[in-house]
Amino acid sequence: MNKQIIELKAQKILADFGIYNPPVPIEELVDKLNIKISYAPSKDYSGILIRKKNKTLMGINSTEPDARKRFSIAHELGHFLFSKKSVSVDYRISNYVEKPEEEKHADSFAANILMPRRWVLRDFEKISKGTITQNNLIDLSKKYKVSSEAMKFRLANLGLIELTN
Repeated sequence: MNKQIIELKAQKILADFGIYNPPVPIEELVDKLNIKISYAPSKDYSGILIRKKNKTLMGINSTEPDARKRFSIAHELGHFLFSKKSVSVDYRISNYVEKPEEEKHADSFAANILMPRRWVLRDFEKISKGTITQNNLIDLSKKYKVSSEAMKFRLANLGLIELTN
């Protein structure tokens, strides 16, 4: 699937629901799409999407930090929009290269809906003045209610910073 298609779908959803500033109210958005969210602890997954007839349930790992829960909800929404599978599970795979393409697409959708390109570019310019500090990264993360790691990867994917080891 094309990254542009994923980005355009995220932009359309935000516009359709009148969301123009961070943080994206992802739980409310999912609720408006008639997807029920249930929270429960899990050692195996961050999120799961189950479709049965005309109902959809999203299971989110309750033991994870709020920023991770938000990303998992957005990730599972990506599966809802782009996959027809009856069950999609977001297992914790730390190595991005090992992730199946559909998981990478769901991650891309989550990043695009929670941290839209236009918003991030605008806020990066305001906050950073061209260079980013750890405090700037934390400020952006808080504004978007995402983890510092998610924001760092988004900034890198937008070509605003380089990732260092």
